[in-house]
Amino acid sequence: MKNLKVFACLTAVVFTGMTVASCGSSTGAPNPSQTSPTPSSECAQFVAGAPCEKYTSTAGSDDGTPISWVTAGEVTAQLSKRGSDTYLTVVMPCGPLDAVVTINDKIMRITGQRALGASGCIENLGERQGWVLKFLEGSVELGYSNNTLTWTNGKDSLSFVTS
Repeated sequence: MKNLKVFACLTAVVFTGMTVASCGSSTGAPNPSQTSPTPSSECAQFVAGAPCEKYTSTAGSDDGTPISWVTAGEVTAQLSKRGSDTYLTVVMPCGPLDAVVTINDKIMRITGQRALGASGCIENLGERQGWVLKFLEGSVELGYSNNTLTWTNGKDSLSFVTS
């Protein structure tokens, strides 16, 4: 029994020493070798004449049939330039997508790296995110009229206004 008490005391002392050592003094400044520079980002336009801003969904259709869930602003979109690349950032019901795109003659295509974040989905939100991701596959035609940005892919569409 005496050995057990000694072991418990030694364990407590070692644990306390390790905790104090790992919490040593800090200036609060990050270690330069542990940080990486983030490329500067500047806003980019979807099409000429469209404001260079973040857009929020207001309407959409799936195979020509209106879908109501996008009217509540469930999808946001913004373009940015980072170096020589153009990035599309889309925030959907279950998380964001950040992807390199090219836009030629009002046609947007995901052409490079993509990062898909996950925030977790409840109920049918995963289906909504899946619909947006499928919509963005291939060629998306861009339009801007009456303060509304439109994306069209076949019989599917999304409409946005600035946030």
